[in-house]
Amino acid sequence: MSGETKDMFPEGTTATQNGFYSPAGELLRGVGLSQEEVNAWNGVKKKKAKPAKSTITEKSSKSDMEAEGRKHGIELDKRKGKKTLWNQLKNVLK
Repeated sequence: MSGETKDMFPEGTTATQNGFYSPAGELLRGVGLSQEEVNAWNGVKKKKAKPAKSTITEKSSKSDMEAEGRKHGIELDKRKGKKTLWNQLKNVLK
């Protein structure tokens, strides 16, 4: 930032890439800010990436369960019953 601190502005001041604005929307200081500086000033935190949800359910085919198991590093034996495959896969997906 260009040396500004929150003590220099009224409470509730927000930052945009165009400068600092009062709570009423009045431009207090026109200065170019990066998106990272704007986020830091406004207290915006990065969102955590959500892990990809598996679309596999106990009603999925054996082939689908086997493919999902491979994505997670396990090999499922399709010769076994669907319920057994689901239980093995469910333990890995927890």
